Amino acid sequence: MLSYSIQSQELVLSFKNEDLSRRINKDSYTLTNAKTNDLALVIIERKTILAYLFNSDFEEVHKFEASNIKSKYNKVLGYSINGNIYKVLFTNNNHNKFAILHLDFNSKTSHTTEIDLDLNKKEVFLDAVNYNNELYVISGDNKSKLTLRQLSSNNTFNHIKTFLLEEISEDTSLISSKFSIGAFILNGYESPNVTKIDPRIPSSIERASNANKLYQNKETIYLTFDNNKEATIFYTIDLDELDLKVKTYPYPKPRIEEDFKKFNSYIFQNNIYQIASSKYEMAFEIKDFEGNLINDFYVNRDMTINFKNSEIIQEGTTAIPFVNTRKFEQTSKYLRKISAGNLGINVQHANELFYITLGGYQEINTSGFSPVVSSPTMTSDGFISFNHTYNSYRTYTTTKSTFFNTILDSNFKHVKGDIEKNSFDKITDYKKDKPYLTAEDVFYYNDELYFGYFNLKESEYKLLKF
Repeated sequence: MLSYSIQSQELVLSFKNEDLSRRINKDSYTLTNAKTNDLALVIIERKTILAYLFNSDFEEVHKFEASNIKSKYNKVLGYSINGNIYKVLFTNNNHNKFAILHLDFNSKTSHTTEIDLDLNKKEVFLDAVNYNNELYVISGDNKSKLTLRQLSSNNTFNHIKTFLLEEISEDTSLISSKFSIGAFILNGYESPNVTKIDPRIPSSIERASNANKLYQNKETIYLTFDNNKEATIFYTIDLDELDLKVKTYPYPKPRIEEDFKKFNSYIFQNNIYQIASSKYEMAFEIKDFEGNLINDFYVNRDMTINFKNSEIIQEGTTAIPFVNTRKFEQTSKYLRKISAGNLGINVQHANELFYITLGGYQEINTSGFSPVVSSPTMTSDGFISFNHTYNSYRTYTTTKSTFFNTILDSNFKHVKGDIEKNSFDKITDYKKDKPYLTAEDVFYYNDELYFGYFNLKESEYKLLKF
């Protein structure tokens, strides 16, 4: 995958806990206080949780042990914070039951409140976002209505506003009720059809290739839809002003065929990156939010890709047994493979350079039955983290895609250079000789990437900055 050079890891926190079992795998999650910069750490061992609260210097402020929430609530959606009281929202596998775990670090107690989101008929939970210690739930329906709710002090979700996304024509833009069995598409349970992206971290092509994406930049929510053949539809929602704005960005145009077959986009900083391809050609464009073209790149099947900084790489299942990575140079093969599935872009920035991955992902169905939309990351114990940074790390290390990497300077001109390891690669390397790790988490704190884990053999928790 895409890589770039960063500093080595730094140990910022470690502590022993001999009371935790050395034989039982654990889960964990972290909660950041946007106002005080405190960091709460929750370690889960079956029906027991250990809750720690640290200040911004990683000094322990409080800790206590309590009973965990019911096991059917195995997915954390988000949280809100009031002083030293942390409310963590959970749901079950079907997203039809919800509960709040209350963690009170002042009294060192916890309790659970089961709640109802009061969703309308055919309305589906899409995602949750945290802003200024408040928790917002986003839901949608097949009429292109997007609804925003906020967790209140009395443990209910107040309706804030409903937005009509008029520019979306597909009734499955926000939710999907389709499942696949082999080549056949059947009706099934309605599911979210929007993927949350954290642009601060490397995303696998598998994750980035989803047509509908949600981003958050402080108080602003970005929604992009690439489910038509004309343009990217780009919505912004301001959580302070509660207003909706929309722009459209036409896709790149082909030079050989009458139409491109596949399209996608990616939002990074204040620019939109768009890719379009067929088995004959590919175009890649960078525009600012006003729609002005900054730079563009083009290649057809008879050309050499002169703006790539790596070989073309195919990861995942290949035709050769036990071989999961292949490299090749043929542009025609690259175009054929990426256009057979869904296109994807990932953009990262370091050392005043932009590191970009361009490729495609094709679903390979090995079980015979799978949802069309991707699901969150689940641990071996069945716990699903709300943390999209950790989910991106998990999918990054298990992706099945074809791609190459390119490097652009601050003016978005191609520059030569080697691809080096990024933070996700370094975390994976760090873990290679450590077989007893559990309760792993990867998250952002103070705009820095951290990796935390519990070592079963040493009964010790460690937190490192990468």
